Amino acid sequence: MPTGGFLGQSPANRVSRDAGAASIFLTTVTAQQNGSAVAMLLDCFSATASTTFKALVYDSAHSVLLASSAQYTSTVAGYNRFPLTAPLSLVAGTNYYVGYVCSTSLPVGAQGTSGASWLVSGGQSVASPANPLAGGAISSVLLMMALELDGTGSSGFGYSADQAASVTLSASNTVATYPIAASRGARSLVTQVSGTGKWYAEVLVGGTINNTVGIGLATANWSVRLGTGTILSYIYFLLPTGSWQGPVTTTAIGLTYAAGDVLGIAYDAVSNLLWWNKNNGSWFGASTTAGNPVTGTGGAAVQTTQWPMTVVGTTGSTTGATAALTLRDTAGALQYAPPSGFSPWSAATYSPGGTVLRRRVMMVG
Repeated sequence: MPTGGFLGQSPANRVSRDAGAASIFLTTVTAQQNGSAVAMLLDCFSATASTTFKALVYDSAHSVLLASSAQYTSTVAGYNRFPLTAPLSLVAGTNYYVGYVCSTSLPVGAQGTSGASWLVSGGQSVASPANPLAGGAISSVLLMMALELDGTGSSGFGYSADQAASVTLSASNTVATYPIAASRGARSLVTQVSGTGKWYAEVLVGGTINNTVGIGLATANWSVRLGTGTILSYIYFLLPTGSWQGPVTTTAIGLTYAAGDVLGIAYDAVSNLLWWNKNNGSWFGASTTAGNPVTGTGGAAVQTTQWPMTVVGTTGSTTGATAALTLRDTAGALQYAPPSGFSPWSAATYSPGGTVLRRRVMMVG
């Protein structure tokens, strides 16, 4: 099973930023828990076929290089993963500066209007990056990047402990209870990567919901602290009205739900398709015509070039909901059998304190 965990930034409005050739670009991240960082993740606007690139992690004063990746000679558009040459032990509450040095111009995903990054423009060696305090300057952007953590000893199921403010987790982090507030979210600890496997999870709907509550999938660079307004490019949420919100538009599929219903989520990461059902009924995704995950028909198309996918519940854009959403993502917790050929979203069993490795989780800085 892959290990992992994410700790980083997920901008609300993705824009392109470029530190220039032979430059260092770093963003501050606060560790929310102790852990061992094993890789840096970066969002690039376009592929770079010929370059020299190295991921970097500095201390809170961005003066001491704590960890780095090997040198890479290319990047791809969108999600990039760069393993660190040696794991870095993180301390909860400590700030780190995470980013990269690159020999060529490299447009990267960023939030363009707020934040506190550090740039050293020009004159930097990828093989031996300098102390970035020398000749650097503050930049009011945040890189769309993250640190991936080894997950040894974590539960391997339920919600990640990076939920939005005032969202409480209980029952071994399998129940997320939401306040009367907009723009609140919680996501699964385990994520799945485009291109590999077929996965199934359930969400039991409880509490009071309104028409902007959303249940479904979101890429791991979606922020649980934000609603849906400026970040639709990262989400696939079924609304109680029977429509789902996606990156491009809202699609009516006629699958309404209310408190007491169990929503099934089937994600074919090989074909990049998504379906929902209710109380073990018919599957819908692309339209009001029922589909079938087993045969791959009628599924909603999911982006293929994206960060890992999480199961998500959110209050959406308006207040009034006090939802309690129970995530069932292991074989021992599912109420219904997954579609043939699909596996439970998480391989762990419901036993708090177990030794199963988690796959990945987005910990938003």
